[in-house]
Amino acid sequence: MPMNHYQLGLMVSSYVDNFSTEIESSDKIRSIIDYTFETKTLSYFYKQISVFVILFAVPFFLVLFGNLPDTANRVMLSVALVGWIVMYSFEAISMYVEGFKNYLMSPWNLLD
Repeated sequence: MPMNHYQLGLMVSSYVDNFSTEIESSDKIRSIIDYTFETKTLSYFYKQISVFVILFAVPFFLVLFGNLPDTANRVMLSVALVGWIVMYSFEAISMYVEGFKNYLMSPWNLLD
């Protein structure tokens, strides 16, 4: 039977409690992080990039560099606005989950 997220969290937590001084050089923790990234995070990352490109970047650049009629420009800008709202909603959820102060303290979120 495969391990669920709760069991994985308990295992990593007990490993950190027992071997906290060696955690940076641990191949076991590195393997767990790599496995989790490849099975969960990587597919989410590709989906998020696809949403950004399809709903925001393509319509935005078509308006900037394409020779489209005004009605097409309005439609493309509306699609880009929807894409921006979708992408911003991910950031708003992150702000809520992490807490506003913690969110702003992270250097990765300064440009968001």
